[in-house]
Amino acid sequence: MFKFASVIVVVFALIACAFAGRRGVLSLDSVNYPKIVDGKYNVLIQLAEYDWKLESTYNRVAESFADRKDVLIASLETSGDNDKLVKDLFGGVQKSDLPKTFWIPAGKTTPEPVSGNDAEILTDFVNTQLNPTLLDLKKMAQEFISSDKKAEILKKSEALVAKELKGVQYAEWVVLNMRKIQEKGVEFVSKERARLEGLVANKSTLPSVSVLAL
Repeated sequence: MFKFASVIVVVFALIACAFAGRRGVLSLDSVNYPKIVDGKYNVLIQLAEYDWKLESTYNRVAESFADRKDVLIASLETSGDNDKLVKDLFGGVQKSDLPKTFWIPAGKTTPEPVSGNDAEILTDFVNTQLNPTLLDLKKMAQEFISSDKKAEILKKSEALVAKELKGVQYAEWVVLNMRKIQEKGVEFVSKERARLEGLVANKSTLPSVSVLAL
């Protein structure tokens, strides 16, 4: 059950990646960092020795939040002129630990380490930080998979989204896929994951539809 519950969370994150707009990762340095990371935005930062050493899927995370003006997905090289900035703000990072990701919520400027660098995990993390009630919805979705009371759990999930998560696209996707699982069976999850991974892989051929404006 645990394995399947984890898979469904990945599927929901893949949905966000597959149907998001286009926006690249914002490159930070010692000059623009204090001007951008000033508490105004929610910022996810991945540190790497050089930008080309970032996780290859990190750009998917930026695309997932292309329509959110309050969220920045950024990178910061740890080498060269940024060395002092990294030591002062991130406590210094060993090369063996890179790439390493941090979260800075709006209203704060202190980086908080994030576990994992996988695009789906990071997308799910940011969505949950922006909407903490998503934790309750995800628990319902995980319980839903193995329960013989799917209709009851789905009804509660729909009520939660209508009351506290209305307009949150990620939450609406979760409920939509719960309905599909109820209709088509749990096998739908693995099939949908394969389909979404294909869509995400092919997104590089699509034209840009969103541009970052600071």
